[in-house]
Amino acid sequence: MTQTQLALRKPPHLSAMWVEAGPTNIYRHEAREGGAMSFQMFGAIHLHALDCHEIGNDANKAKLIIDAMQNMGDWLNKFPIKPGETALKVAPSLEKTALDYYYRGDYDEWWNQECCNQEPYFNQHADVPMVIACGFYDNFVGASANYYIEMNQRNESPTSLILGAWCHGGMRATGSAHGDVDTGKESVWGNEIYNPERLAFFDQHLKGLPKRKNESPVRLYVMGTGDGTKTPLGNLNHGGFWRDEAEWPIQRTQFQTLFMHKDGSLDSFESMQHDSSLTYTFDPDDPVPTIGGQLVGMFEIIPPEEGGFDTNNVPAFMDQWTHARNNLREVVAAGGWHQKEGPQWSNAKKPYKLLKERPDVLAFETDPLEDDIEVTGEVIAKLWISSTAVDTDFTVKLVDVYPPSEDYPEGYHLNLVDTIRRARYRDSWTDPEFLTPGQPVEISIALWPTANVFKKGHRIRIDVSSSNFPRFDVNPNTGDEVGRHTKMVKAINTVHTSSKFASRVIVPIIPSED
Repeated sequence: MTQTQLALRKPPHLSAMWVEAGPTNIYRHEAREGGAMSFQMFGAIHLHALDCHEIGNDANKAKLIIDAMQNMGDWLNKFPIKPGETALKVAPSLEKTALDYYYRGDYDEWWNQECCNQEPYFNQHADVPMVIACGFYDNFVGASANYYIEMNQRNESPTSLILGAWCHGGMRATGSAHGDVDTGKESVWGNEIYNPERLAFFDQHLKGLPKRKNESPVRLYVMGTGDGTKTPLGNLNHGGFWRDEAEWPIQRTQFQTLFMHKDGSLDSFESMQHDSSLTYTFDPDDPVPTIGGQLVGMFEIIPPEEGGFDTNNVPAFMDQWTHARNNLREVVAAGGWHQKEGPQWSNAKKPYKLLKERPDVLAFETDPLEDDIEVTGEVIAKLWISSTAVDTDFTVKLVDVYPPSEDYPEGYHLNLVDTIRRARYRDSWTDPEFLTPGQPVEISIALWPTANVFKKGHRIRIDVSSSNFPRFDVNPNTGDEVGRHTKMVKAINTVHTSSKFASRVIVPIIPSED
C-alpha cells in the first residue's frame, strides 16, 4: 500500500518496485469484500494499535488492547458494536477507522480517497520495473493480479507477477502447509529463495547487474498434483508445480459453463425444467462457520496460562507490536481445510457435520472427473436468486472434492477460494437497491483467482449459502444499515435452477498439453 501510494507521486529517485500482498482498493480487497465487512480487519486494527502514537508509552492503554486481543474470538460475537465499546477507544483514530469499515457499507467519498483506493489514480503511477507477488490463499490475490494487469497495460517498463500457493506473507514461510493442505516442497520459498530473488531484482535495476535467472512475466504455482495421502505431519498431500506463463489472464484459457441443477448436480447441460429451484432458511443467529480460506489478520494473543507472555509486564512502546506479533495465534485458521465443522472452528456446533450437510448450504458438484482438469483464473458464478428479505447475502465457494481413501474415509473436501455478495450491492457499490421479496434477480459473483488441478476421480463442487462467519459480518436480513441494526430475522433464500432462471458458473480451464 505504501509503495503504491508513493508511486502515484512519481518521485524522481524511484527506480524499481517489489510489491506483495496488499490491496489497491481497501473497500473491495480488504474491508468490504462483496459489500460485507471482513471481520479480519477488526483484529488487524487492534494489532496496529500497538504501534499507534495515540497509545505510545501509555502502558495502561496498551494493556487494554493486549487484554482485548487475548479474547478476540469472543469479541467477534459481540457485534454490532458502538463507539466506546471496544478497547480501540484508547486509540480514537483507529476506532474511527474500524467503525468506518463496519458502518460504511456504501462506497462513498470516504472510500474514494486516494489513501483508500489508488485504482482511479493509476494514470499517475510511476513507470518503473515492478514485481507483484501474492499467494492463492491470501486475501489480496485478486488485488495483486489486477494490479499486474493494470501496470502491464499502462507501463513500458517490465512488470512481473508471482502467484504462489501461500497464505498471507507465506512467501517467507519455511513450511509447505497452508492450513491443512500441503502443496509440496517446490511451493516453499522461505528467505532462502525470497531474499535472493528480491536482491537480484533490485541489483539488476538499481546497479545494472546481470538479469535474474527467471524473468518470466508470470510465474504461478498450480496446486493439486499430489497423491492425496496424509503426509507424515498429518496434512493433505495436495502437491503442485511452478509454471511460467507469458501473460495473465492466460490467453489459451477455455471457459466452460457449468449449470446448477435441483438434484445438486453440476454439468454442462442447461436445465430443461421450466420451474426448478432450491430453497433454504438463512438464520443469522446460526451462520455457517468459516473453515479456512483467504484470511488476513484473524488472530489473537496467546494468554499467559497457555504459554503467552505476562500481560502485566507491558513492553516499551516500540516493542509492543513485535512482542504481540510473536505471541499470536489464529482465531480462524487460514488456508485449505476439510470442509467439516469441528471444535476448532468458531460457531461450529455438535454434531459436527460436513458443511455440505447443513440445511443452509447448497452443494452443486460434478460427477467424478474422467480426466485431470486444470482450473486457473477467476471462477464466476451467475446466480438467479430470490428471497423473502429485502436484503440478504449469498456466498460462493469452490471446492476440490477428493474421493474416499484409506487416509480420508469420507473423502476430503478442500476449499480453494470463496467470497460473498450482499444483495443490495448486486449492481452497484454506490447505489444500493433492495430486493423485491419473491422476485428472481441475477447476481454475478467473481471469485479471486486460483490455480488448481482437479484430478481424475475428483469432483468440482460449488457451495452456495448466505453466511461465512466470522470471515464476514452477518446480514440481519432487515434492510437496515448493518452495524446499526437492532434486530435480525430469518430469510428464506432461493437459488433458481430452471431453464428460464439458469444459475451457473463459468470456469477457466487450461487445456492439457498432451
